[in-house]
Parts: sequence; C-alpha cells; structure tokens
Amino acid sequence: MRPLWKFFLTALLLVPTVTFAMQETVWDFRGGHLPGKWRISNIDVPQMTLQGLRIQAPASDGSLLSEADVGHSVQAISLTFLTPRTTEAQFLWHRPGTDPGIFVQFPFTIPASMTEQSTNINLEALPEWDGAADEIGFVFPKGSDLILREIRFAKWNLAERAAAVWESFWTFDKLGSISINFVWGPVIVFNPVGIPGLFSKMPPEGRSGMWILYVLIVIAGAIALTRPYWTPYMRSRRVPQALVLFLLAFGGIWTVFDVRMGLELLNYARHDYDSYLSPSPGSREFRTFLDFNDAVDRTMPYVKGEPTLALLTTPETPIRDMLRYFVFPTQVTEVTGPDPHQRFWFVYRRRDAAVDDKRRLTVGGVPWTQSGGVLEQFDDSSFLFRISDR
Repeated sequence: MRPLWKFFLTALLLVPTVTFAMQETVWDFRGGHLPGKWRISNIDVPQMTLQGLRIQAPASDGSLLSEADVGHSVQAISLTFLTPRTTEAQFLWHRPGTDPGIFVQFPFTIPASMTEQSTNINLEALPEWDGAADEIGFVFPKGSDLILREIRFAKWNLAERAAAVWESFWTFDKLGSISINFVWGPVIVFNPVGIPGLFSKMPPEGRSGMWILYVLIVIAGAIALTRPYWTPYMRSRRVPQALVLFLLAFGGIWTVFDVRMGLELLNYARHDYDSYLSPSPGSREFRTFLDFNDAVDRTMPYVKGEPTLALLTTPETPIRDMLRYFVFPTQVTEVTGPDPHQRFWFVYRRRDAAVDDKRRLTVGGVPWTQSGGVLEQFDDSSFLFRISDR
C-alpha cells in the first residue's frame, strides 16, 4: 500500500464514530408528558392532554420558555402543532454567553390544521444560529389556541450532509420576473430540511454553490503546482506542465457547472410545456401569472375588433397593463362603477362580482350592467361577461 493511501486510511480511522451517526432529540408532549423546564408569561397555564400541550393566549401576546438541554448541537428543528386557525408565531433562542433575557427571534407560520402538521426550521441557514442555545421558546399572538405535540432537534451525519449538498446543488429555481436579468445559480444547504423550500424565499436560505467551484479550482491549482512532490509516480512519467494541468482541471470543473445551468434552463422549458403548452384551455397556468394568460387567450376571439373592454379586478392584481398589451388595439377601461356603455367585461379575481337572477353583472349585490351572460368562466371569481345585443 502506498504511503498516500496509508495516510488517508489512518485519518479516516481517527474520525470519531459519532460523526457517522445522526443525532436527534425528541420532546414528545403527548400522553400528558412535559419534557423540558418551562416558564410562561401572559398565557394561561398550559394543559397537559393526551393529544399534547394545549397553549392559550386569550388576552394578549404570550411566551413560553424552556432550558434547551438536548446534549448535542442542533442544525434544524421540527415543530408539530394542532390549531384550528393559522397562527403567526415566533421561535426564540438565547445564545450562550449573551445577556440573560436577550433572545433572538425568528418568525414562522403554524398552518391551520386539526391533523398533525409539522413546521421545519433550518436553523443553520440563519446567521444568528451558532449550533447551540441554552434556552428556547415561543411567542404566540393574542387569541392563540393550539396544541404542541412534539419538538424534534436534529443533527445529521457527514454522509447525509454531503447528500444534502449534492441534492441542493441540482435543485433548480423557478422561472420568475427577475430571471430575465438575474439567476441565483446553484444554492447549497447542508441538511435535508433546507431543500424543499430552497428557492421559496428571497434570498434563498442557503449558500452559493459557486463556492464549490472556487474551492475545486484552488485545489486543482495546488495539485498542479506541487505535482512533482506529492508522489514519485508523477516524476517517473511525462506529465503536462503545471499551467496545462490546471487549465484542464479548470475546464472540467467549469463544464460541470455549465451542464448544471443548462439543465436549469431546460427545466424552465419543461415546466412551461407541462403547465401551459400541453394542458387544454381552462386548465393552463403560466409561471407566476397562474391562469391569467389562459384567460386572455380565451377572451381574445370575443373582443377582436371591439373598441373597448371593461376591466374589473382588485388593486392587488396588477394585470391592467398586461391586458392592454394582449388585446391591443382594443382599449382597456378600468371601471369603478356602473357603466351601461361597456359591452364586454373582463372580471378577474373579484369575489364580490356575480350575475344575478336578471342576468346582470353585479358588484356587492349592486347591478352594474344591463342583462347579459357569461361567455367564459375562468375560475370561481373570474369570468368574461357580455351584455345582450340590442
């Protein structure tokens, strides 16, 4: 066995066995159990039930704090709740060595569900998290009524962290409005919790995968410069000069990244085909515009040659300029009240708009048009309406 392989084998054997074992601590509140030592503030005394720890804050925002004695560093936390309504809470932790009572706060959402629902937080993606906390807790808003079933503190082994880096490197972003000028490229995380929502926030909760490229290039340069010294095998044969060897390695590394970015572009195209080009009209969605493009495509045959098209939508749905672009030269008029002169009405995301029993378009129960009918129904709050020909 060559000395180089002996060195790597020895180093491998010196790595502690615990490095290759995932560690997880579970606080289970079901069955009337109460793990941890908790302090409460501005909430009712929590009730230990068979389903879990019932927490109520009827009068004001309240907090729940406990010592965090888990015996290992923590990379992610999983919280399991039951609640009849969506709750905006905050996860707290105290960093060892900082002033008592000073907590770092991280907002998170507990979705409404009366079945077991877990919320995962990738703690190591947060700059303030250093892997350990001596206290943790929660802040619940006024009116909260929920059941805490379980808290899981997780630390992954080297193999699982390497697998998470590999999988996140090949996880692609979705094509959005910023993609015309900017793409994130590969983003890596170091545990499985960070992968599902990798590009769901801006900026992504991870590190740039370009660091892999930089590290590999530095390693290639170091190997190229020191090639005559680290093994006799290289000295006994004709070997390319350092610059040639480095450029070959650089080209190979760059090719991998080029393939990755090329596959991301192909993934954009496949997504557009599967969601917009392939489905039949009425079930198509175009990127972040959802069914708007499909609705316009179904509207065009009716309004072609028409002088005007009335638009009825909400301020939160900024589609006026896009609609004007698609239906030009038909003029789009954004109406704010009854208008008997408009023949075609493009109604989009207006839940207060309906057609009454006299076939009139109404908004909040008030008639805005003469009698007519719905030509195309896009969804439960969007449709194309036309008044009857005189």
